Amino acid sequence: MQTVIDASALLKAYFPEIQQKIVNLDIERYDLNFFKTHLLDACKRFNISVYDASYLVLANKLKISLITGDRKFSDAVKVESKNVIWIGDFQFKRQNSWVLG
Repeated sequence: MQTVIDASALLKAYFPEIQQKIVNLDIERYDLNFFKTHLLDACKRFNISVYDASYLVLANKLKISLITGDRKFSDAVKVESKNVIWIGDFQFKRQNSWVLG
């Protein structure tokens, strides 16, 4: 016996709850138009996409680390951007804590 699920009915039933949970998230938004020249510079300098450059430029502006699973991106920017950390550089240690290897 095969079960068929009506995805549109599920969406209609759960959408208001999902929408409210998203609205309640404490997400800070940034207007990347402000960083436009920095974005284009990073794209050219590192040969990366605007998507990747937006995270890089924002992390630099906020002076925070950017942890990425994208090895190619990490390798492209690591010489100049010491705040970019490839997730593969982390090692799992006892008691569920992560440290840089």
